[in-house]
Amino acid sequence: MWGTGRGYLDDILRSHGIEVETLHDWRDVLFGGRAPEPEMSHLGELRDVVLKKGCVLGLATDGDADRFGSLTEMGLHNA
Repeated sequence: MWGTGRGYLDDILRSHGIEVETLHDWRDVLFGGRAPEPEMSHLGELRDVVLKKGCVLGLATDGDADRFGSLTEMGLHNA
């Protein structure tokens, strides 16, 4: 979500042979106009991509990458 964690998670997953589709991997100090909280109300775009592309998992981090939001392949939030 435009924060300091961008790039790290992608690299870790790719180094383990996992295909990655990345959203918002550039620095935006305004976080796209909303708080960079990885809660379900902020994961709509990620959910759409997971469902459209048939992804197995959707992951989002908060601005400083110390919290994750995750979605199943069915677009359901994992708490």
